[in-house]
Amino acid sequence: MRRIFFYIAIIFINSLLLFSKETVERPVSDNPNFSSSKFKDWLLVATFDKNNVPSFQFIDKTEDKYWELNDSDTKEYIYSGKNSKAGIFFISSMKYYQYRGYNPLYTAKRNRDNADAMKRFYFYRFTGKGGGIISLDNTLVAVDIYTKYVYIYGIPVEEDTVFGVEVPLRWGPSDTVVYKGSLLPFYEYDPVGHVNEDGTVVLYPSYQNSFLDKVNRYQPFYNKKYIYR
Repeated sequence: MRRIFFYIAIIFINSLLLFSKETVERPVSDNPNFSSSKFKDWLLVATFDKNNVPSFQFIDKTEDKYWELNDSDTKEYIYSGKNSKAGIFFISSMKYYQYRGYNPLYTAKRNRDNADAMKRFYFYRFTGKGGGIISLDNTLVAVDIYTKYVYIYGIPVEEDTVFGVEVPLRWGPSDTVVYKGSLLPFYEYDPVGHVNEDGTVVLYPSYQNSFLDKVNRYQPFYNKKYIYR
């Protein structure tokens, strides 16, 4: 009997370790339990450094800048942002899109079939003009509004080179990527960052460094380190 209790105790301890927040990169001191309703008002701002490594920040809405419903079927919201930049190019005509519980890269049927999982995610993309002439339409990230983790949900499936810059032309769901022998829903890959209560977005070095690697940039990560909650 003691041996049985011993094994049960070992299993219990292991399960605690498996699901411990110590296994993720977010500091234990961070509070992921702030209200999910913030994401309905927060506006996403994206900038890119000389290597096209993105940085994200959520900011408060204003009287003239806020999410406006653009398509009720896809739960698409839109707002016009300030000009940004990517590498040596400025990005004008910035428009940000938010999808509340609807993956814009999935079919309508796939969204319906996965409605329970999708309802906890907000998806983001932007359109704009790179250098005033290059049409951009890029996915950004998906945010789990419950845990506040950030995920990759889209990958380029068609690209073109314009003035020496590789520009994604068409995107597909990251679920279609077989990575390290696995094919998983986007939210079962590793998160690439997390959102803090003040709206700052912490992107993990593994994600940022991937943009320096032409083969692995935009690709999801899967190290069996993170546990989806």
